[in-house]
Amino acid sequence: MTKETKKWWEGTSKDYQEKCKIPIDIHYGPGSSNEKHLKLLGNLKGKKVLEIGCGGAQCGIAMAKKRAKVTGIDISEEMIKIAKNKVKGDVHFLRSNIFDYTLGEEKYDVVIMFYFIIQTIQDSGVGWPTYMNPDADASDYDDAI
Repeated sequence: MTKETKKWWEGTSKDYQEKCKIPIDIHYGPGSSNEKHLKLLGNLKGKKVLEIGCGGAQCGIAMAKKRAKVTGIDISEEMIKIAKNKVKGDVHFLRSNIFDYTLGEEKYDVVIMFYFIIQTIQDSGVGWPTYMNPDADASDYDDAI
């Protein structure tokens, strides 16, 4: 992500959240079904989830309600503030550019990237499955969504 992108999100985050009124739900993008209908994730209880580009963390909060341990990262400090104001559950947030984020030994059972984030990651050549536990399902669900 560029400095211009970060700057844009810092100035747009509050307005975006207010106008879009994104519900606390596990959803896969505009015009697509939600987890209740698609049932892609299964039981999240105790699972470690990484939400890349979490924004206001509506999905992460919904996953935490299902007893997942969620980490949300976003490039925008303003989005992270919005997310922290909404959170109730096992969610923590990091302000980071995905290309600079380092996990060390940390691995996740579920890695979620919505909207344009997936294409951005694929175009960059960053291997997102490296964030996943070896036993985790790294399936590509694009056809279902």
